[in-house]
Amino acid sequence: MISRTDTTNSLEQTPPTLLIEASDDEIIPPKTMKKLATKIKNSHYVEIKESGHVSMLHKPKEFIIALKSFLQAL
Repeated sequence: MISRTDTTNSLEQTPPTLLIEASDDEIIPPKTMKKLATKIKNSHYVEIKESGHVSMLHKPKEFIIALKSFLQAL
């Protein structure tokens, strides 16, 4: 991942995007996701508390609530 080219400038023209962050994610830390959310136009950021990287398994109810809310707003 460290050797990847930075393509964040291409995020300026994106469809509605949902970013679901897990507060205890050790792979993609919340600060990284928050920074990414500021770069993606038309994005919606949700943080699921007390969850690890696979929040759909750790906190499925909270994950579904976030996803449904996002889709209903489209």
